Amino acid sequence: YFKSLKITSDQIRKLNLKDGLNDAVFSITTKYQGTTKCTCSIFLWDWNDKIVVSDIDGTITKSLVLPIISNLLPTVATDWSQVGIANLYTLIHQNGYKFMYLSARAIGQSHYTREYLKGVRQGDYNLPVGPLLLSPSSLRSAFHKEVIERKPEEFKIHCLRNIRQLFPQTSTNPFTAGFGNRINDVWAYTTIGVP
Repeated sequence: YFKSLKITSDQIRKLNLKDGLNDAVFSITTKYQGTTKCTCSIFLWDWNDKIVVSDIDGTITKSLVLPIISNLLPTVATDWSQVGIANLYTLIHQNGYKFMYLSARAIGQSHYTREYLKGVRQGDYNLPVGPLLLSPSSLRSAFHKEVIERKPEEFKIHCLRNIRQLFPQTSTNPFTAGFGNRINDVWAYTTIGVP
């Protein structure tokens, strides 16, 4: 075994992934902390799937700040979601589009963010299931990048470029559309060719 942040195509094949959502568990063993297990989701999509990218804060939620505060105060039962967002995204999904959720939130907020997205229910509609991509930085660094520097698009552009490279270069851009509420979202999406 060797340490790596990337796995090979052969290793991916050995996972026997099915189309769509796949749950996975991986473990990390260190000398001083022992073994820690982490659960995650792996999405297997076709090379010609059409992907819609959605920002979260201010796009799915009504506010940029209040949902983050609600992570710290989970007992406050408030619906932070935009009216009709679950219906809109469900209708788009039913027309054959896959959803990917992208935010400059810190990776440490992944559990709360994933649970929030799963919990958005408006009438008979929930948000479509899709990958959640967050900044691999600390809460403080992500906050500084978004609030102080006001450059959350840097992470989003880098992230979307990496995903785009997973698709054949001869194929059309897999990113069909993007939803966002700030100019930074527009910059990120247009930089990688999202209409």
